[in-house]
This record gives sequence, C-alpha cells and structure tokens, in this order.
Amino acid sequence: QLHRLTRTEYRNTIRDLLAIENLRAELDYELLLPADNSSSGFDNIAELLFVSPAVMERYLEAARKISRLAIGDPELPVMVNIHKMPLHLPQDDAVAGLPLGTRGGLATDSYFPLDAEYSFKVQLERAPREQHELEITVDGARVAAATVGLPPAPGAQAPRELEFRVPVDAGPHRVGATFVERTAAFDERTVRPQRRGRGTLPAIEIVTISGPYAATGPGETPSRDRLLVCRPQSTAEEPPCAREILSTLVRRAYRRPAEAADVDELWPFYEAGVAERGFERGIQRALERVLVSPQFLYRIERIPSGTEPGATFAVSDMELASRLSYFLWSSMPDEELVDVAAAGKLTEPRSLSRQWSMMEVGQTTR
Repeated sequence: QLHRLTRTEYRNTIRDLLAIENLRAELDYELLLPADNSSSGFDNIAELLFVSPAVMERYLEAARKISRLAIGDPELPVMVNIHKMPLHLPQDDAVAGLPLGTRGGLATDSYFPLDAEYSFKVQLERAPREQHELEITVDGARVAAATVGLPPAPGAQAPRELEFRVPVDAGPHRVGATFVERTAAFDERTVRPQRRGRGTLPAIEIVTISGPYAATGPGETPSRDRLLVCRPQSTAEEPPCAREILSTLVRRAYRRPAEAADVDELWPFYEAGVAERGFERGIQRALERVLVSPQFLYRIERIPSGTEPGATFAVSDMELASRLSYFLWSSMPDEELVDVAAAGKLTEPRSLSRQWSMMEVGQTTR
C-alpha cells in the first residue's frame, strides 16, 4: 500500500528532517507543490494522492531548492521576502517581539541561508512631518538606524523609503523594523486626535528583505548541523564521511534502517556533485535524489507474501512507527520511535502504550 505525503506532511517532514524553518518566501510550499485533491473534506485519502509527470516536476524543483538551502549553496540566487503591514494594524504602541522602548513596525522570523549582506528596505505609509528614529534589529540587537522626517533640501519632501545593507550570519533570526518610542511630551496624540486605524504617527507600510549579497560562506546553521554529521579534514576522509552522512540521512528520510544498497544508489549522484564543486556539492546532489525518492515521498506498507486478497494483516514495527507519527504529528517519526521500532519492540503492548503516551504529550511542542 502506498500513501503519498500530503503537502502539510511534506512541509513538516522537511522541517524535522533538515531543521529548516521560517522559510515563508524561500520555501512557499503552496507555490512549490500542487494542492492535494480532497474528498468529503479530507485531503489525505491515499487513492487521491497520485503523482503525474507535472507533479513530479514540482517535486524535483522543490528538492533542488531545499537541498541548496540546507547545505548553504554559495551560488544561491538573491531571494526577496516582502512583508506588507495590514492596514488595520495600529502602530502607535509597542509590538510584541520587538525591544522595549520601540513603537510600531513588525517582528518576523526569517531564514538567512549564507553569511552575507542582506538588504532591508522599509517603505513608510507617508512622508513624516517631523523627525523620528527608525531602526532595524536582528535578534533584538540594533544593526542599522536612520532618522526619518529630514527633507533632503529646503522645500523638498522627506523620503518615504529607506534601505539598509547589513551583514547577517546564516541561520534563523528574528528581524524587527520599528521606530524608537518618543516621550509623551513629544507625542502627536496630545495635540492631534487619531483619525485612522494607524493613528497620526508615521507608520511602516512594507518591509522587504532581500539577499544574499557578497556572501562569505555557508556559516553554521541548524540545517548544516543536522545534515553534516561529520566533517572531513582531508580528501581521503571524504568517501567514508559521505557514506556516514548518507546512511544517517537515509535512515531519517526513508523512516527505516538504512541498507548498503540505499547508499550505493545515491553514490553516483554524490560523485557527480564532487566532480562539479567538491564534497558539499556531492552531499547536496545526493540529498536532491533522496527528496524525490518514492521511499521518501510515500509511506509504504508492504502486504506480507501469501496474504489472501481482502484479508487483514499486521504491519511491521517500522510501518507502525510511521503510521503513529503521521497520525499525531503529520510528520516523520523521531529518533526514539525509530529506535524502538528498529529493535522490533513497538508492537509490544507496553512499549506501544508508552510511545503513544509520549507522543500525545509531545504533540503540542513539536
């Protein structure tokens, strides 16, 4: 029996497999992958989750993009993430997630694929009529600031758009774009009533984050730590390290113990990548192949030989582990669940009850 991962299951599995999160623009799964067919309100019915050649092309493109982000490909193109503020959102008070002493703006979790410079472009709703200080923060620390409301020349209007180029380390970060709060003595609200949802103070309309520019390297990210379980120090160490990486990757991605044949199947892709641009490109190419493998895209439950048509049968421990995990988490089994299943203990009533209880407790934190 074959059950293709739904779009939600695919997104969650990528998150847990490669520790890639906060990729709203870089990995917009609604654009990368086709919508799942649904019937009677359910989008996870196996018979409806077929894969046409056009759908397979989408999976290939998704695999290329995900593998480049996970490894930190230095040839990544510039990516643009646009955040448009809702018109009804007031910006006269502090915003959750931003430092104390700030007013308005936004805080957003973003992923930076390389150690590089990134552009932060801020467009204001209107040109300020007096001076205010605008700042950009990364993980709560100020990285850029400018005073807005200063006309460039007598009689000219103050600009509505500002751009900052800031170096940022690779990995997930919380980005803020906000105003420094002024004292109540200078607050326009004391002399002019609010007439719009955003009040009378200057407000941010759009924040655009783009990059990378002038990249200096892949940096250290959670996805690289998850993927590169060893780091070769010489050319001679590369093949055994690659086999260790691919074996670990297969075990997680295929949701079962890895076999030598699995790594052998990936090896030509690794070697092709090494010929292109070294060890990490080889791992990237092998990862691409894993992400389009039926072993990854499908949850496979094999019918034991000799089973009569229509007869019931017991699934294996590994298949049961996937069933439980995707039922509760809509994602891949964690390490402990795989270990228990690989040891053949998951079907034991006491062990199954314990794992079920632990999974229910962890459901809200995963």
